[in-house]
Amino acid sequence: MSMRPCIACFLTMLASAPAAEPLPVGNQPPPLAVPHFPDTLHAVVWRNWGLVEPARLAAVLGGTAEQITAVAVSMGLPAAPPVRPEWRRRGYITLVRRNWHLLPYEQLLGLLDLSAEELAVALREDDFLFVKLGGGRPKSRPSSNDISAPRCPSPANPHSHSSPS
Repeated sequence: MSMRPCIACFLTMLASAPAAEPLPVGNQPPPLAVPHFPDTLHAVVWRNWGLVEPARLAAVLGGTAEQITAVAVSMGLPAAPPVRPEWRRRGYITLVRRNWHLLPYEQLLGLLDLSAEELAVALREDDFLFVKLGGGRPKSRPSSNDISAPRCPSPANPHSHSSPS
């Protein structure tokens, strides 16, 4: 049996396949509150520290690696966490789950280093991920807090809070 007819059928199916579907939004519930953090920036840093490089977090959140590290240290996290590069590809479901209610799609795509098409396929077809996430995309706003002014107590003096200028 020749493989050429099968390959031709496959190529025809690919050519006639519909364009990539947009990222799903579903019923758009409000994002879950994170009252134990001063703001979304601190929650994002906390949930991703040790899984995402500080430089990538900085690129996604709009700051420098040094500013992101200062925010992490202000919460008592280690200054230089070891980050395994395979987390973005192997652990992307964990990263999606940790950030689903915190970051809009644009920032989530930057964090994961995925295209919108790749994430749309993963949400639809990877273990029914979109359904497990509640079937709705929260209306999260971009995390664009003032990175230069950490508002968590310093580990050296847990009762002092720095105030924004």
